[in-house]
Order: sequence, then C-alpha cells, then structure tokens
Amino acid sequence: MKPVISPNELAAAIGVSESTIKRWVDNGDIVATRTSGGHRRIAIAEVLRFTRQTQTRILRPELLGLPAEAALPADRRASPGAAEQFHRHLTDGDALKARGLLVSLYLTGQSPAWICDEPVRMAMQRIGRQWKESGEAGIFLEHRASDICLQAILRLRSLFEPPQEGPAIVGGAGPGDLHLLPSLCAATVLESAGYRAVNLGPDTPVESFISAVEAHGPALVWVSFSHVADSDAMSDQVAALASRLATKNIKLIIGGDAVGLVRREAPDIRVGQSFTELVQIANEIVPPPKGE
Repeated sequence: MKPVISPNELAAAIGVSESTIKRWVDNGDIVATRTSGGHRRIAIAEVLRFTRQTQTRILRPELLGLPAEAALPADRRASPGAAEQFHRHLTDGDALKARGLLVSLYLTGQSPAWICDEPVRMAMQRIGRQWKESGEAGIFLEHRASDICLQAILRLRSLFEPPQEGPAIVGGAGPGDLHLLPSLCAATVLESAGYRAVNLGPDTPVESFISAVEAHGPALVWVSFSHVADSDAMSDQVAALASRLATKNIKLIIGGDAVGLVRREAPDIRVGQSFTELVQIANEIVPPPKGE
C-alpha cells in the first residue's frame, strides 16, 4: 500500500469530488498533513479508518495501493448473508471473490474477529459437514476450500500494519493438530487489536511454546484445538504447559472447536469460545497500548 495519498487520489478512489475530500479534511472528518508547499496528504491508515467508520465503499482500490478485490461488494447485513456468500465462493473454487469478500467486509467496518467468527467459521463448518457426507469427492472440495480460505485471511491480514511495540502474544495449534486456519485467524485478529502476534502454526509441541516464550517474552499464550486424538494426553500436556507458564506469570488461553475435549482445571487457563472472546480476554489481562 502507498504510505500517503492526495485528496484527488482519494476522491477518485471512493467516487466523490476532490472538493468534498478537502472539505472533510478541513472539518476534521479526515486527518491530513501538509507538505512544505501546503498540499494536503492523507495517510493510508487514516483512509482505512475513515472508510471503515463511515462504511464507504472503495471503488478504485488500485489508486490506494490496495488489492483489486477491495472493490468487490459484500453483504454485511447479517452473518448468514456473508457466510452464505463466502461458502458459495469456497465451493465454487473462486479465490478472487473469496478474498474480495473478506477485504470488503473489513473495509466497510467489520472487525477481523467478527469476520473469522461468522462468515469464515460458519462456511468452513458447513464445508466440513459436506465433506463427511460426500466421501472422497468431498475431500477435494474441503482441501481446495481450506487453501482459498487461507489465501483470504492472509489478504485480510495484509491490510493492517503489525504493531512494532506493545504486548506480544504467542500461540499455535496444539500437538497433533494439523489445522492451519485457526491459529492464523487468531494471529490476524490479535494483530488487528494491537498485539504483536507470534503464530507457531500447526502441531506445536509444548517445548516449542516454551522456546517461543523465551524468545519473545509474551504476556499471553494461546493454543487452538480443532482436533484432539487423545483427550487425556492432551489435557496433561495443557496442564503441564499452563504450570510452566505460571512460573513466568503468563496466562494460557485455549480455544477451538475441539476445546471441550480438553480438561482445564488449572487456574491459569482461560477458555475462549470465539475469536471475539480471545480479544476480550487479552484486553482484560494485558490491554494493548492506548490508541491501537
């Protein structure tokens, strides 16, 4: 993305006149700086803040250095509508429209937590049920949909700069859990909330979490569970991880579709049933810097 743009570029990007942009700047609706020659310049971060707050659709995203998918329309009236759209794009194998939907939802005001909790989660759960009903043919559809979904989340994540300061949070999928998407969604959601997210990805051993803690000094650790083969063994590993983190005064958050299979008896373990709850728990324990 471009670092800054002119009022003329923003006007063309959202389909209004340059004089309207200048009036919004002068009224304080859009924050701008001035060049040495007195020309207004608007940071892209401010453009995204304004379009999200006002739910303004970007018609020519290339003028802002944004991906072309940002111009695609999205149904944000209710989660079933967005989830239905996303599911259709995934089952059709239409990666462009899938990416565009998530980008458009974000640019028109939806939070990454809502996007991951609602359209993404609902569509992928539906595809998972279809896979079980369709046999080997369904495996192809599920694998293709998963790849497209990963592309869409990565595109979404590229729309905001990861914070350089503030609390670090380390996380990943539990041992034996090969799912990529949940931990990627968690990292994306946490970064959008102002945290420095370190995503260790799928099938992360307990010792790897500890190594990451030593390297990054996080305030929190999250572990996602989409698949648990042995609930007793996994519960013991979670308890062991929580105990070791507690010696460093670090809380453990666990979540995911299979989290109900894991015992969480230790007082230092928190459970998040959604990505929205993940952010809420993080904010409660260690708020990001003011202004994030």
